[in-house]
Amino acid sequence: MDSEWEGLLNVFRPPHGTNGWFSPLFWPLLQAASEIPVLRQVFPTVSLNTLVVFRDGYAWKAPIDEQWPTVAVGSEGTYAVRSKAWSRDAQVLLLTEDPRKAAEFLAELIAGIIANDQDLNS
Repeated sequence: MDSEWEGLLNVFRPPHGTNGWFSPLFWPLLQAASEIPVLRQVFPTVSLNTLVVFRDGYAWKAPIDEQWPTVAVGSEGTYAVRSKAWSRDAQVLLLTEDPRKAAEFLAELIAGIIANDQDLNS
């Protein structure tokens, strides 16, 4: 998964253009998330203004009940950890202005999912 993380880091690495609000706000989240070992074990992608991680590159094919939590970046500089990627029923589990805190909370949730999957497969 390291190559996928490196690819995203290269796309969003500063310097950022002057036209968009997203990259300068997304970069600190992406940088923080990429430093957390449990998140380096999963596949990252970007959908709209959201960091989505999943066990493989096909997160968008996952049924709603298998979608993992995500972090959405708001234009006002907030980071919302949401319960599911594209569900209309997704709940905001954490709202913060600290991208590192959002990444760490996402990592805790993903670690729990991975541990549960391993328990089910044992």
